[in-house]
Amino acid sequence: MNVLASLAALLLVAGHPAQANSDEATVDERAQSAVPKDMARWAIRILDDYPRRAAQRGLYGRVRVFVIVQANGRVADCRVIESSGQDILDEAACAGMVEHARFEPTPDADGNAVLPYYAMYIEYRQRR
Repeated sequence: MNVLASLAALLLVAGHPAQANSDEATVDERAQSAVPKDMARWAIRILDDYPRRAAQRGLYGRVRVFVIVQANGRVADCRVIESSGQDILDEAACAGMVEHARFEPTPDADGNAVLPYYAMYIEYRQRR
């Protein structure tokens, strides 16, 4: 699958740092939002992991995920904060983020490691 087809089929809507509130997640005010690293590369990998069962059943939708990032830039935890309405897509979105997403390490003002956070939409659309 070529890169353009992949990006057309999976829209990673510009990752917006989460606005922490009681509906989304509890986040320490000192936490910094994470900075994605090589997002185009891992977006394609998430698409490649799109569940075959979902595609065969014609399941598509948009999932909003919230991740906590470890000091090494890998995802420590992923939560669905807006469901696609399809468990299989929600689970695939978080599994893909944990396995493939990478972020720049983000130290606090004193250089200590913090657990930054990031929220983004993953939209699974039918390929044209």
